[in-house]
Amino acid sequence: MNTSKIKIFEKESGYPFEHWDGGDAPVGTVTSEGKNIRDAASFMRFIHTDCLKLLREHELPAILAGLDAARRNASAEIIELDQWIKRKNIAQSWARPSRLLAMRQLNRLRTLRDVRCLGRYREAMDQGSAHGWHTLVYGMVLHTFSIPSRYGLARYQREVMLGFGRAAAKASGWPEPQWRSVSRQLDDIPLIRLEEVSPIPLNPTP
Repeated sequence: MNTSKIKIFEKESGYPFEHWDGGDAPVGTVTSEGKNIRDAASFMRFIHTDCLKLLREHELPAILAGLDAARRNASAEIIELDQWIKRKNIAQSWARPSRLLAMRQLNRLRTLRDVRCLGRYREAMDQGSAHGWHTLVYGMVLHTFSIPSRYGLARYQREVMLGFGRAAAKASGWPEPQWRSVSRQLDDIPLIRLEEVSPIPLNPTP
C-alpha cells in the first residue's frame, strides 16, 4: 500500500485509514424498497438473486474501470465512464444515494491534493458534467492507496452485504440472535472473484 499517502490522509483528515470511508457501506445503506423482505429467509433470497447480480454485473466492473482509469491518470475517461453508467440506466434506484456517498468520500479525501483524478471528478460533479458514482470513487481510491484490487473487491462485497443486512435488520426489527445468524450466513457466501468480473469496455459506447 502507498504508506506516504496513507500518512498524509490520516494526518490531515483525522481519520484512521481503515475508516477512510467512514464506515459507510456503499449501496448497502440503501433500504431494499419493493423487495418484499420480511424475514431472514427472504433477505437471503434477495442477497442471492439481486445483490450478487448487482455486484457482478454493474458495481464490481465499475470499480475496476475506475481503478484502471486512475492508474493511467485518465480523468476524462472517468467522466465518460460516469456518463456511460448513467446512460445505461444501471441501478437508478441507487443513483441519489450513490452520488451522496461519492461526494462524502471525495470530501474526506480532499487532503490528497496531488491526486488529480479525484479532484477533477469532484469538480465535474460540482459543475454538473458528472453524476457521481461511489463505485468509480472506490476504484480510484484503490489505485491512490495502492490497495490490491483483489482485497479491495472482497472488502467492498462484504461491506455491501453487511450494509444491506443492517438496513433489513433495522427495518424489520430483527432480534439480536436472528441478526447474528444472518451475519454468519453472509460470511459463508463465496465472494465473486476478480477473474469473474467482466470489465467495462475501454471506450464505453452508448
